[in-house]
Amino acid sequence: MAIAQAPPTDLQKQVLARIDEDEVVRLACDLIRIPSFTTEETPCAEWLGNYLRDQGWRPSSRRSSRGASRRWRASTARAAGAPSC
Repeated sequence: MAIAQAPPTDLQKQVLARIDEDEVVRLACDLIRIPSFTTEETPCAEWLGNYLRDQGWRPSSRRSSRGASRRWRASTARAAGAPSC
């Protein structure tokens, strides 16, 4: 039995219209190429932080309590001129 879905909202349509499928594939390929085994995630996190920065976000990082890797978060605050949805 199929589950009925509500039609997308205007905001959802705006977000979906901005997705560049080729960019999503490039991002996934770039991330896959970076080794990121447990406790060795820092290079991947740093790459992703730089990517987000290039997109106008303000990512921040902190060393985990174990000291082994960095934890990143992307603030919802965008840098001046960054695109919005």
